[in-house]
Amino acid sequence: MKIFAAATVISVLEIVLLGITCYASSSSLTIEQIITANLTDFGNSTRMSRELKSEKEGQKDTIASCKAIATCYGDSDCPGGRCLGFAVGTCNCAACVQFLHCKTDKDCGGLRGACTDQNFCNCDRAYRYVGFLGALDVMAKICNRKECIQNTTSCFGLPCNSGICSCPIQSQLPEIQISQSPELNFPETDFLNL
Repeated sequence: MKIFAAATVISVLEIVLLGITCYASSSSLTIEQIITANLTDFGNSTRMSRELKSEKEGQKDTIASCKAIATCYGDSDCPGGRCLGFAVGTCNCAACVQFLHCKTDKDCGGLRGACTDQNFCNCDRAYRYVGFLGALDVMAKICNRKECIQNTTSCFGLPCNSGICSCPIQSQLPEIQISQSPELNFPETDFLNL
């Protein structure tokens, strides 16, 4: 027990830096290129440009009105409102859980080739099969970053990250106009002489 207490705790930053170093050694990118990559974008600019392009071309599907808390994959699914969520409209790699029991790829989040003959999910093998170097390569290129188009193979079978619609508040009460009320006329009373 004393050995465990005296052990050095590895911070999350050290683990991330170790992963970046391992990734850099297995790819043609330098550590500086990996660290300085725009990792905060999460594909939002791609999704926004797609929505703007579809609006411009007149191909945008419209819904009669925004429905609060409805599932959405972009602001275009919430007319007049916003689609809120983390990395909405990008590939959801968390759907494939390594070593989970499976019968088909659907049990592995839909990732093509992930369900093995031994009936467990091997997400890493499936990613390597389609050309990625490993888990870090996948995280840097598609997880919560690559644009996901519903019901297509844009994410190798993985589902899209969804959000919920946040709609502007619309009052259900009739509009009441407040007018100035006439002066209240109280009878003059001399309270001192009662």
